[in-house]
Amino acid sequence: MNSIIKKLNWVAISLCVLLSSNAFAQIVLNEINLGEDDFIELKNSGPLPVDLTGYVMNVRDPGFPTSIDFAFPSTIVQPDGAVRVVGENPRAGEIDFGQNISFHYTRNLSLTLRDPGNTVIDFWAHGNPIADPPPGVTMTPGPLTSLTFDSNQVTYHRITVTKNGLEFFASDWKLGQATRGHPGLSVPIPTLSVWGLIALCLALMVIAAPGVRRFKIHQANK
Repeated sequence: MNSIIKKLNWVAISLCVLLSSNAFAQIVLNEINLGEDDFIELKNSGPLPVDLTGYVMNVRDPGFPTSIDFAFPSTIVQPDGAVRVVGENPRAGEIDFGQNISFHYTRNLSLTLRDPGNTVIDFWAHGNPIADPPPGVTMTPGPLTSLTFDSNQVTYHRITVTKNGLEFFASDWKLGQATRGHPGLSVPIPTLSVWGLIALCLALMVIAAPGVRRFKIHQANK
C-alpha cells in the first residue's frame, strides 16, 4: 500500500511539473514575412517570461545549398501575448539574424522551431510539397499551401494553434500586411493560467490524499 501511495504522489507531482513546463513556455511562430526585408516574429502565449537561450530555429529554402540553424541569444520574451522579432535587417529592439534569411515566395520553404530540449515545438511551411520537414513532422494542406504572390500580401499571420503532436496545419495561418512587432492581426491563443495550473495541481493532490489517510489509519490499527 505504501508503494501505491508513493506512486500516486509521484504521478501528481510529475503531472504538475509537465503542465508547468507546457503552460509557462508557450513560444510559437506568430508572423512570417516573405517580402524584401524578411523577418520572423515569435509570441509568448504563456503567463510567464521566457528566455530564448537554447531555442533554435531552422530555415530551409531548397534554393540554397544548406539549411540555416539560428541559435537564439539570451533574449526575454514577456508573457501574455508579447512578441519578439528576429530579422535580417533588425530594427531597434529586434534580434539580429546575422545573415539573409533566404525566404523567396517562388520556392518551397519551411521553418522549424525547437526548444532547448531539441523538441520541435512549432513548424511552418510555404509551398507544396513541403521543403524537407524534420522526421515525423507533417503539415496538413490548406488554402495557403500553394500561394499566389501578391505584393500587398506577403506575410503569414498566425490566427490559431491547432497542432496535434508533430502534425501542423496550414489553416492556422492567414495572409495580410506585415504588423512587425504589433500582432494586431493575431487572435489570442488559449492558455492555462497560473491560477488554473495551481488549482489543477491541488486537485490532483486532493485526489491522492484519501489514500494517504486510509493508509495511515490502517497502519495505526495494526
